[in-house]
Amino acid sequence: MRKIFFLFFLLYNIVCIGQSKFFLYFTDKEGVTFDPYLYFDAKAIERRMRENIVLFDETDLPVREDYISTVKDICDSAKMISRWMNGMSIYATEEQIEIIKQLPFVKEIHLMEGKKNSAAAYDNELTEIFNLDKQQIALLKFQTFRHSADAFRSAGLTGKGIRIAVFDVGFPGVETHPAFEHVRKENRIIAVYDFVGNDNDPYHGNAHGTSCFSCIAGYYDTIPMGMAVDAEFLLAKTERGYTEFENEEDAWLAAAEWADKNGVDIISSSLAYTKQRYTPADMNGYTSIVSKAAQIATQKGMLVVNAAGNEADKRWEYIATPADVESVLTVGGVDPYTDAHIEFSSYGPNAEGILKPNVCSLGEAITASANNYKYNFGTSFATPLVAGFAACAWQQNKALTREEIFDVIEKSAHLYPYYDYAHGYGIPQANYITGARARISPTFTVDETDEDAERIKIHFNETFYPEGDLVEFKQLNFYYHFADVDGNIVYYAVIVPDGTELSVDIPYTVLENTGAYNFKAHFEGYTITISLN
Repeated sequence: MRKIFFLFFLLYNIVCIGQSKFFLYFTDKEGVTFDPYLYFDAKAIERRMRENIVLFDETDLPVREDYISTVKDICDSAKMISRWMNGMSIYATEEQIEIIKQLPFVKEIHLMEGKKNSAAAYDNELTEIFNLDKQQIALLKFQTFRHSADAFRSAGLTGKGIRIAVFDVGFPGVETHPAFEHVRKENRIIAVYDFVGNDNDPYHGNAHGTSCFSCIAGYYDTIPMGMAVDAEFLLAKTERGYTEFENEEDAWLAAAEWADKNGVDIISSSLAYTKQRYTPADMNGYTSIVSKAAQIATQKGMLVVNAAGNEADKRWEYIATPADVESVLTVGGVDPYTDAHIEFSSYGPNAEGILKPNVCSLGEAITASANNYKYNFGTSFATPLVAGFAACAWQQNKALTREEIFDVIEKSAHLYPYYDYAHGYGIPQANYITGARARISPTFTVDETDEDAERIKIHFNETFYPEGDLVEFKQLNFYYHFADVDGNIVYYAVIVPDGTELSVDIPYTVLENTGAYNFKAHFEGYTITISLN
């Protein structure tokens, strides 16, 4: 059997020598017919009505079969057909591409190649856990508690009636793991597909998807691992693994079209594409195939929740695509022990200066694995936590449009209206959604500044720093930024004050420029904005 496999592998590589992957864009869809009531799930039509958008447009129409068959006859290696892009991905030699270029209906041809790190999980060697200890259970509870998820549970908001698609590298164990028994028992996995193998079996490969899924819907015994435990789910395998030599953005695109067709409300994607094909300047929200796909998905009314990526402590540093799309809810990571940016979570903004990430959640979590449970690190796991939060928030008012629920989630975050390029607006809070959030009294004051001032003096409420040695430790973070009048941040930082007073230096950029700038600061639920210059 091993000899047969080796022979197949050898022949496959011989055949592929000289071939590359390309995406073709066609010129038109003239003459095609389409019945939306036969093609779309009823929930997809319901979503369009809620969004007040047309039942279908040209992107929904099928690709012309004569165009597809003509290209297949030349290269004989079609991989994926896209309605949204009016095109297809193929494997072809340079000679075949030269022939295809001459076809009158071929508008553009883009090369799709490059090794990339796709799953936004931080590299770690942690072993699986059979039984959680007290500290691990505390972290497990905290990953929903930090979102004040008790407010959701008290209001009966568990994601029921919301349909979520999870895009990932594999879901082994989901069909047997006790963490998902309640989902299987109630038949709430609506559809599954492997867009790499082109079959209906995503239950193999890396268990990264299993872990992410558990952060939405899983249980450890009676403890919820995520917030949307009663939602409906679609599972899409869109990658072979963490690292691929063949770019699989087309699989993400195909999964998004499939999700739309099947009435999905929320896409949770813990996948990211960075340096092996793109430059930071390409992280503008419209260059990559997945950014174009994500943008169309949001135009169809789906809320796309995507990981920011784990590049902050690497040379790349910044967010990855499709997290660069303005209409995508991009999720960064925080350290559960400091409540501030976790070292690997990618920074914003996008290349156009758009705020990213939008919100954040824990970058360290307890998750299910293929057979057991494990510690995991990465914005991969912050993302499904926020996707589950979004499902509960949308359940509370299903009449809201995608744009409205996006806005509500940002405003619910614990730092809002403060924001920066590490935390976005902070961690979304369920008590804001349910109306149970307490009103915050001022927690600090800022001294008046004059034109010659080079520092800003902060005074904190003494109740946060009582005298005496027997004080329960809790890290209190002071967040601040300097931004121009358009909201573009020129400097931001997080400081842990050690007393009731603190001075902040005004950046040289602000001091030396004649334009207007704002200083915005946040401490323990309270935000102040003052104008400078």
